[in-house]
Amino acid sequence: MSSARVVQRFALFLMAFGGTIQAQAQPKFTFEIAGPEVVIEWLTDSTFRFCRAWEGLRCDPEDVHGAARAELRRTESESKIVFTSKYLEVEISKPDLRLRVLTRDGELLLAETSAVARKGGDVEAVRVAAPGERFYGLGARESSAADARGMIIETGRPFLLSSRGYGLHHTSPGNYVFDFTRTGPDEAIVLYRGVPRFEYWFYYGPSIKAIYEEHLEVAPPRGYAMFDLLRKEALPGRASLLPAGDVASWKSLEGAIRGLVHASLSGILNPAFDLGAYAEAPLDLYRRAAQFASIVPLICDSGSPPLDPRKHAERQKWLVWRQRLIPFLLAYVEETNQRGFPMIHPLAMQFPKDEPGGLLTDQFLLGDEILAAPVYTVDGRRRVYLPMGRWTDLYTNKEHAGRQTIEIQAEPDVLPLFARNGSIVPLAGETAAGPMELHYFPSLAGELFLYEPEIRAYTQVHAAPALDIMRLEIEAKAARSYEWVAHHLPKPNSVTAREKRYVEVTSRQLLKPGNWYYDESRRNVHVAVEVERGQTLITHLSF
Repeated sequence: MSSARVVQRFALFLMAFGGTIQAQAQPKFTFEIAGPEVVIEWLTDSTFRFCRAWEGLRCDPEDVHGAARAELRRTESESKIVFTSKYLEVEISKPDLRLRVLTRDGELLLAETSAVARKGGDVEAVRVAAPGERFYGLGARESSAADARGMIIETGRPFLLSSRGYGLHHTSPGNYVFDFTRTGPDEAIVLYRGVPRFEYWFYYGPSIKAIYEEHLEVAPPRGYAMFDLLRKEALPGRASLLPAGDVASWKSLEGAIRGLVHASLSGILNPAFDLGAYAEAPLDLYRRAAQFASIVPLICDSGSPPLDPRKHAERQKWLVWRQRLIPFLLAYVEETNQRGFPMIHPLAMQFPKDEPGGLLTDQFLLGDEILAAPVYTVDGRRRVYLPMGRWTDLYTNKEHAGRQTIEIQAEPDVLPLFARNGSIVPLAGETAAGPMELHYFPSLAGELFLYEPEIRAYTQVHAAPALDIMRLEIEAKAARSYEWVAHHLPKPNSVTAREKRYVEVTSRQLLKPGNWYYDESRRNVHVAVEVERGQTLITHLSF
């Protein structure tokens, strides 16, 4: 058995089973034997490209966003070649170049059960589908099930996530069919029709968020801070429209909601919803579509006829709510650009060990903090699953325990949103001159990074209880007035900042910096503060 250690920018030429293996800067290994050219090209210790090419086509190197930084060990036996990185062990069998990928602990991630073959114009790849393995992604589908197991899916978005901790980004242009129906043994079949080259990037997470961070090395992300209602033709080039159906209906709205979740599990970072498609729908349906539009990353109007006054009023109401969400959404646009995460976090992504939640496609999280359950029924009734933690209904301020399903009937003007315990949710002021609201939901400590686009910096906000004191802290990168709203608290004995005792007022309307107010009916403490750029302000609530 021979072995070699390969690091970035180290060239190595070795002979293997009658062919040549080349390690280049990526490092890249090329196997040339009778049949297809096969290339494995490493980018990081968790990410590699695997390519097969027929009919004289080559597996040319792909341009990538990140610099190669994999460190590998190569070993060889009579039957296989093994590449070992910090996280993975990748086996390539010599007779037929089948691929097996395992963790360093020996857990099987991906295995081809037969040689990948080109027959006519099609390529067929057959892979193991492990017991209990769930498959996510493959485009903005309207399916009610997050897991693709048991389905046959034709897609132009061949981005696949596995609950076993890996992702596959198929890059060859063409048509793909994924068949997850085969049993005895359980297998996943990929049929590809296109150019005579079949290639994909393999990402090891093991979490979905970590997979997206690996993906950004290959496909640089781009999130858009575009919160107005756009003309359809003004959508950015990377926008991807959600399913709309032939006719606006409750079913098509449900499909768009589910499509948003599937899109966010498919590497789609800029989903867009066409509110104009509902212009001629009944008022109650249009209202629910406008509510959903208020929380989708991009929204547009496809050039609908003029709205009647009632629909116009509904649209404006929910566009105003969308504007109030901008401080919250901006932070996640920047997270998209820096870490490659979608702004919409499906439950399968945010709570990977929560199996009931991971199956749902009609609810999702905005970022990490807000669970959204848009309504798509005439009567406003729906079931909402609350994952672990405690959750506050933003409309009623009622707190719910997690790990349960609740039944709700949302009033016509209510979009069901729930904030997670330990969250800090920023909202722009109710008026242009009003203070930014910082809603804190104890009792867990919380932190928030407010993105300041003008200076490309973050204002840091922290909140935490400690015995009989609650500490609220702002490290300001921009001058601003704020109104802290700390939920579910008894009335404090005093509120202080910078050794100054704040003055209690009798109504929220009387608040100004240096004042506080206690809303007894909702058990919320409101504190008005003002912070200059570069200052840190710590406010204490004493009980």
